[in-house]
Amino acid sequence: MTPSRLLLFCRAPVLGRVKTRLAKDVGDEQALDYYQQMLRHNFSVASQLKNIQKIIVTDDTQHDFFQHYSDQGFTIQQQSGGELGERLIRAFNENLQYADHVVLIGVDSFDLTAELLQQAFEGLIDNDLVLSPVEDGGYILIGLKQAVDTLFDNISWGTPLVLQQTLQQAQNKNLSVFLTGFLRDIDTVDDLIFKRI
Repeated sequence: MTPSRLLLFCRAPVLGRVKTRLAKDVGDEQALDYYQQMLRHNFSVASQLKNIQKIIVTDDTQHDFFQHYSDQGFTIQQQSGGELGERLIRAFNENLQYADHVVLIGVDSFDLTAELLQQAFEGLIDNDLVLSPVEDGGYILIGLKQAVDTLFDNISWGTPLVLQQTLQQAQNKNLSVFLTGFLRDIDTVDDLIFKRI
């Protein structure tokens, strides 16, 4: 059995290019600082998992921020272009060639824990699809054990309909689904106030 893979799907932490909605309220520099905190948190959580290959999937594999994690055993993989659905499809297609179970997480949350990630991998033993919903109607974690390209068709990315539409696609394909508990991602200053960062 090949090792499972955890993909950390993220942008390189570049001033003015990350957490742009949040930056409208707190400024680019503060938004970048929060984003780097989220990266460190999620990479630290990922490092707690045993016998799982950890892969940073990013738009800039040469960014200095990631080199420390490369030295810590993380692999760095190029994130392809295109809209989000296309990028997700390519990431899953590429990595499911080498792993029986692949879980992909976004890094826009401080709520992810090693226990939840382990639960997601265990959920794939008896289910085709695992999702960790977020309160704004999307999800921050998705796991698959086989590539299902059409899962990402006709999804209104960035809207409150993402989870609902994904579940509908899963139903259309007769995929069994395991949902973890709801998490909160950080998109706006209101989210920060809730988390009391």
